[in-house]
Amino acid sequence: MLTILSLCVLGILALCFYDIKLGLPIYLVWYLMVPYSQVQIGGFSLGENFVNTLLLFSFIFSWIRIKRRRFADLGKAFVSKNLLQINKIICFECIPSWRLNALLPFLFYFLCVFVLIFFQNETPLGWQLNYWRQNLMQTILLPIFVFHVMSWEPTTVKSFRKALFVVIFLMAVYGIILMPLHGINPYIMYIQMIKGEDYNMMYALAEGTGRLFGRISSFFSHPMAYGLFLGMSFIYTYFNRKKLKKVYFYTLISIISLNILVCGVRSVIGALGVTVIYYLVLKREIKLIMTVGLIGLIAFFVIMQIQELSEYVGSIIDLEQKHTSVGGSSFSMRLKQMEGCLYEMSSSPITGKGFGWHLYYMGKYGSHPILLCFESLIYIILCDNGILGVLIWILFALLYVFVSKKSLKEDALLGYSLLIFYLVYCCLTGEYNYLRLFMLFYVIMVAERIYMTKTLSFFKKMVTQKCTSNNVS
Repeated sequence: MLTILSLCVLGILALCFYDIKLGLPIYLVWYLMVPYSQVQIGGFSLGENFVNTLLLFSFIFSWIRIKRRRFADLGKAFVSKNLLQINKIICFECIPSWRLNALLPFLFYFLCVFVLIFFQNETPLGWQLNYWRQNLMQTILLPIFVFHVMSWEPTTVKSFRKALFVVIFLMAVYGIILMPLHGINPYIMYIQMIKGEDYNMMYALAEGTGRLFGRISSFFSHPMAYGLFLGMSFIYTYFNRKKLKKVYFYTLISIISLNILVCGVRSVIGALGVTVIYYLVLKREIKLIMTVGLIGLIAFFVIMQIQELSEYVGSIIDLEQKHTSVGGSSFSMRLKQMEGCLYEMSSSPITGKGFGWHLYYMGKYGSHPILLCFESLIYIILCDNGILGVLIWILFALLYVFVSKKSLKEDALLGYSLLIFYLVYCCLTGEYNYLRLFMLFYVIMVAERIYMTKTLSFFKKMVTQKCTSNNVS
């Protein structure tokens, strides 16, 4: 079976070399739905980063090919004096170039932590540099490819949007199918079995923790990653509310919301709740506030009729968990972990212990006696990068807001909401390479907005040109 999966990966990569407009949306679907991005045929084995490198080569090859084709088309248009075609190429299709403005916050973050590595001595330098390289490739390469292909080839915008909505729909439907199985996931169980990994059935079942349907992970290997995906899918679906037919929009929002309630990850309910409140306060639309309030009231009454579900949702605000049987981190436990975090960072308060130190520690010693698996972004930032790490993340957030305002224009508030959800969720659960999923949703939203702006600009120029020619005649 590994050979079949590997051949699928190679086939998709070959398709990217042949036509990246077709291959990359398919790779996006594969990346999100199949937790296997390696090549292993017999004794021949290639890791995920090598697959990313091949994808990079296909991207550069396509960039050169698209650029040559555009210049050739532009030359023909100038020779034939076809103003419509000239405007279409320049304003709409554009000559392929590197567009890094929208990606600036993420590049800034990786550059800062790279520089900081050379001032940290509690984690081996070689280990830090290797982890930084892996993290960089796994986080930003695919979003950069998706963003640039959507920018260079406007026809792919709809392809990527459809691909992502197909994934969202299938994820949510499979999540609902898993409800009667109480967290047991046959698909992930089989994938992990053929990869030679163990499936954590006790964690999935979550017996004695008050989770009505266990911990559901859908097509993801871990329920926490699925919870993050659900929250971002909710925001992305709302971002496209005017482009989707009403029946599709309400269907997607409904099944995503149902999954958020039953997936067994409380953090997604809390993080999305904070995000929705943030959006409503800043949006200040009375009709929207009343609609959300009414839906929330109906949901509240429905939840209250199901004792297990009401306990589960109520445990989010029961900080000490004295009145619920739902398991999880209490407020006092979080305070104790914060004390442990401050103790760990006391040896290097300014620069921290090293980029990825928390993973280095767990790889060497196992779970931390107090911080466990470093289940908050706050603990990771303070331990790994100290006070300078906090400063880097603050600057990252400010730069993100500045870039989103310019890139997303009228939809900038939804871009901010995506950041709020990501930060709150990671502060509640930890950061386990979630940045790549956050960046992927962000760049697709930005690329869609750029496409919309280009379309409006192109049609305005066409109308102006037509009016001018009519006046002359």
